[in-house]
Amino acid sequence: MITVHRNYFMHDHNHNKAHFQVNPVGHLDIDIIGRNKFYHCEFENVFFESHGEKTKVTGREPGKRAWHVVLSTQDAAELTHLIEDAHEQFEVLMKDL
Repeated sequence: MITVHRNYFMHDHNHNKAHFQVNPVGHLDIDIIGRNKFYHCEFENVFFESHGEKTKVTGREPGKRAWHVVLSTQDAAELTHLIEDAHEQFEVLMKDL
């Protein structure tokens, strides 16, 4: 099980760059580069909402305020796939134990 790292440009007015870490134990970490913003969420609390060429990725952490970032629909689709793959890898590992 390997943590997958990706950098995506956000679809905001500054086109900030964000570093995403998809951890196979069920965690997504996002670091907005140069903005001192860091988000953490479990896969089950990550939601995708498509709006044409853009997709809003929202995370809800218990006891904390929800966060969101806007990505291109293509980048969000890749992120969705990475999360699904990581979830499957974790389930296979747990079955093997």
